[in-house]
Amino acid sequence: MRRAISVILILFLISCKEDDSALLFPPTIFGFGIDVNDLALSDMYEDKVFREFGEEIETAGGGTKLLFHPEFYLPVGYVVRGVSEGTVVGLDELEGPHDLNLIVQPDDAPKWRVAYEHVSNARVAVGDRITIGQPIAEVSPYRENLGKTSLLIFYGAESNRAGGNTAYCPFMLLDGTVANQLLSDLQTHINRWEEQNGDVFNEDEWVEIGCAFEKITEAESQGH
Repeated sequence: MRRAISVILILFLISCKEDDSALLFPPTIFGFGIDVNDLALSDMYEDKVFREFGEEIETAGGGTKLLFHPEFYLPVGYVVRGVSEGTVVGLDELEGPHDLNLIVQPDDAPKWRVAYEHVSNARVAVGDRITIGQPIAEVSPYRENLGKTSLLIFYGAESNRAGGNTAYCPFMLLDGTVANQLLSDLQTHINRWEEQNGDVFNEDEWVEIGCAFEKITEAESQGH
């Protein structure tokens, strides 16, 4: 009996170590899904066309919550591209057939997920493989001629959804060959936006360009 318990305990510890190891090796991404140089520098309705990971936003109920993915606002029809290689494991409706969540299992981190939230007109299906830079969808229609999309990266793939898992800031997972240029482009957009629209980003609180936090749990993203 004691031997059986010992074996179970050893197997449990091995399992924990495997999970810890997977957490230490997140997916490497090679883009934002969009080109930040295509972001507008003004909008008559939105105070920003880029919202940082971890921004505190208002909820429909009048409270606030932390945004657990960066959001980008671009013209309707704008093409979203793959940021890593992997296999499509989910394609679900969020708020209708033109607002989809396209979920990819990355080759280099199979226990993680890369999700392209708020997309439409998907050009891939579940089971398809995608490559870096491949056109995979369009931004989801949001208002008049404006669309939006989000890039969500989370650890814990039991349900292929971020619920119950932890989301990580994509900008901290960029490959070294592209990180400097992409973050420089993002900082340039932020600077130019604030030159025209005032100080709307809390950069002093960021842990990386565009990241108010390194990671956010489901509870933190639910609001209060």
